[in-house]
Amino acid sequence: MPEHKNRKNIALLTSYTGTEYIETLSRGVTDFAAGHNVNCYIHVGGTIHSPLIYERNRNIVFEMLNSGRIDGVIVFSQLIARYVGPEEMREFCRGYSNLPVLSVGMALEGIPSIILDNTTGMRELMVHLIEHHGYRRFAMISGPPGNIDAADRYYEFIRVLRQYKIPVDPELVIQSDFGVLYGREAVRILLEERKRKFDCIVAASDDIALGAMTELESRGFSLPDDVAVTGFDNINAGLRTAPALTTVSQPICEFSKQAARLLYAHLVDPENSLPPLTEYPTHPVIRESCGCRSDLTTILQEPGGSSPAYIIRTPLQKKDTADTGMVNHWVDEVSGAFTNAVKKKKADIFLNELKRITADENFLTGTDMLIRLLHGMLLKYMASLKDRGEPAAAVGIWVRGVQFVEDLEKYREIARDVAAVDIDDKIRDLAEAMEQARDLKTQMDVVPTWLPRLGIETCYLYVYDEPEKDPFASRLILAYNPGGRITDGPDKVDARGLVPQPEYFKDPARQTLLVEPLFFGTQPLGFIVFNLTYWDKNNYEFLRQRISYCIAPNVYKERIRGTIDREEIFSRNRIRQLSDSNEELRLKLDKLQDFITEKDIPEDKRACEDFRIQRALDYIKIKYNADLTLEGVAGRVFMSPGYFSSLFKRATGKNFSEYLTSVRIQKALSLLRNYNLKVSEISSMVGYHDPNYFTKVFKKIMGISPAEYVKNNGNSV
Repeated sequence: MPEHKNRKNIALLTSYTGTEYIETLSRGVTDFAAGHNVNCYIHVGGTIHSPLIYERNRNIVFEMLNSGRIDGVIVFSQLIARYVGPEEMREFCRGYSNLPVLSVGMALEGIPSIILDNTTGMRELMVHLIEHHGYRRFAMISGPPGNIDAADRYYEFIRVLRQYKIPVDPELVIQSDFGVLYGREAVRILLEERKRKFDCIVAASDDIALGAMTELESRGFSLPDDVAVTGFDNINAGLRTAPALTTVSQPICEFSKQAARLLYAHLVDPENSLPPLTEYPTHPVIRESCGCRSDLTTILQEPGGSSPAYIIRTPLQKKDTADTGMVNHWVDEVSGAFTNAVKKKKADIFLNELKRITADENFLTGTDMLIRLLHGMLLKYMASLKDRGEPAAAVGIWVRGVQFVEDLEKYREIARDVAAVDIDDKIRDLAEAMEQARDLKTQMDVVPTWLPRLGIETCYLYVYDEPEKDPFASRLILAYNPGGRITDGPDKVDARGLVPQPEYFKDPARQTLLVEPLFFGTQPLGFIVFNLTYWDKNNYEFLRQRISYCIAPNVYKERIRGTIDREEIFSRNRIRQLSDSNEELRLKLDKLQDFITEKDIPEDKRACEDFRIQRALDYIKIKYNADLTLEGVAGRVFMSPGYFSSLFKRATGKNFSEYLTSVRIQKALSLLRNYNLKVSEISSMVGYHDPNYFTKVFKKIMGISPAEYVKNNGNSV
């Protein structure tokens, strides 16, 4: 039996993948899947019940789980439950009751869960700040309301202050959100609006802390001399700041990897039941931003001998992403080379070893950590030296080593920037080529020629025909995998299938696939599935946006034409049934026929704008009695509300509201003249639910009431 027939498929539900924290969390699952021949589908949605439309539009991907194709589900609950509590999150997870589900980051009753012990790490950090540094004036920048992790950290912060009888000033507590910009804004509020002084800022995440540090430094504060700052998460960015960020470490990657490990064990053998609750500890990582010299101070005090290998190995073994055996091997070689170089007073011995190790593609520790470890190695080694002639040589060799690593990091940063710009340019070039194509079919002929240049080996692109009627009925308009473009696959499909059945390609390799929604404004367009590559994950969002923007006009045109075809059939049948068809029905038919005979939208920008405004005017004249809004009509012609409004006024001489009112009143005049109807009936027929309001508008425009108008024209109301 082919290997793929027995391969397990797991779905990972997460929010937008643009932050280091989410990337590290996701990597635990994807690394495990890669090591155990498991297909991983990453459904990148938004947050549940988000007030932001673009986030709500993403959440359709959470419904695309076919129990016939997916074996188990991992839900990053703490990420997608920003606006809901445990009860609603539990109901969300129960929606996958036919599949094994594991919640990560939030304990949910009746749902197997893996959580972090936020309180221990926060407590130990606060005790350090109070007892070691003597801080008494604390500011707290908390996370979003309803977030369990943020709440646990905040309440432990309060408990420790009360335990030490330190007053809690509500004006020094800011409820914010996770993100660098929120940290900057919180500092601005504390200093400008609340005008509060503080010794130390305790942030609920590293991103918040980094934002706070940036804002403080921009205002002339010296860190940590004027204000100490601490974070929570221990992301790599905290190591690259000056001063380095004191934080609380979470085993983020191992934390999520354990979720994949437990789920896989259960899928392989159902008797391995998922444990109800698994809890991972957290602990402080003491660096310079709290006022300490370095976290190396703590390491130097640990037992373990005086060898330079010890000072390197100890923190490296705590890295989530590194293999302990390989790290120990590297540490022994680096420390041995350093010792040998000092003894022989030849720096090249040490530099050559650093070059060899950092050139290894498996070297995952990062150059910023290596610099700090070199510093600690020197301190420990120097303390153990008895020969007075060696320390000077050791310092010189160490300086050469640090300079090499710093230069290497600068080179790598430049290389990363160049690679990112190159990917961005290629995505823009793809978008430009798609924009030049006149229809969806031609666009889908263009895309496969660009995918290899972007390093994308797999891509399935689906569009919806009538999302308001059936959000899962879709068309597969592009299927591409390592074997090339698939042309004999299905057309009409259920979106929950995600990828074509294996019979459309031979023995596919294990894959990690991203499932992303395609939408433009408030309009759902479809979704795209592509393989995870070496990219920065922001590139995926950029690619998703550009593809959405490019296909939107053509998807919309196809929908309009399909709708018009259906409306034409309905209208013609209705005309046959009604011998006394009135002027309004004939007008609608004429407009429908105009749409049907309409050719492609003009390519000239001004002509295209005029075309879209005319379509909007036609739509208003047909749908004048509906609840029309400027945003809704602008969306139908794929224009932003502001731009549409300015073009609309240029074309009509009126703003949207004035024009809609004039159309409705003209329709009302026709009805009042020709039909013996009540004002309340006419009011409803022209789009006003309140007859009194209709009368008020009518009188304002016509100068007389509807009843007076009818009387003057010989009818009675």
